[in-house]
Amino acid sequence: MPPGAPTRPSSASPPPTPGSPPPSHSIPILTSQSPAERSQPRIPFAHALLSFYPPGAEIGLVPCAGGGSTLTDWARGSRLYSQLVRRTKESVYGGGCEIKAVIWFHGKSDALSEEATATAAYGSRMKKFIGDLRCELGLPSLSFIQVAISWGDEGLVEKVREAQLGMDLTGVICVDSLGLQLNDDGIHLTTQGQIELGRMLTEAYVYNFVRPTQQ
Repeated sequence: MPPGAPTRPSSASPPPTPGSPPPSHSIPILTSQSPAERSQPRIPFAHALLSFYPPGAEIGLVPCAGGGSTLTDWARGSRLYSQLVRRTKESVYGGGCEIKAVIWFHGKSDALSEEATATAAYGSRMKKFIGDLRCELGLPSLSFIQVAISWGDEGLVEKVREAQLGMDLTGVICVDSLGLQLNDDGIHLTTQGQIELGRMLTEAYVYNFVRPTQQ
């Protein structure tokens, strides 16, 4: 899942309880909804999240993924990092929108790296990335949802997973993709797996970042 910024529930009213019929709005997406994109977890995530808000709410997504990238590729000043910052700022240009969270679904390339020191340093590098991005956007409490990877070199994937699941930063949570259905390649999630991950992301976001503000 790419880093992205769900933006503005447009009403301050408390969200309805889960299970109520989801409102029938379109979801603004900054790229075309191709069949491949519709099978990504961000689409079911956004649709499911809308059901927690009153009619008229909107959720925007800002896809910024870098396929096959490692955390080194996302260091401050890199092409991917600069693109992420630029597109995120552009998404709220002119006001009316609010950056709510970043969803991070990377780590498999780190778990394939033969550079053991890079894998061992995944946790500290991720903390630096989060700190840099929060500072760059002027959002010191920006929420992050990591997706813990479930595939990679057997000797390295557990190191990355340990760092992801054990991240001890305020406003940073982790959803575990272990056990979700994979395609025959044993790497990518099936469509059903993507839908299930989208549901898990919604539950995690609402439980950790929406419900507490309503109390």
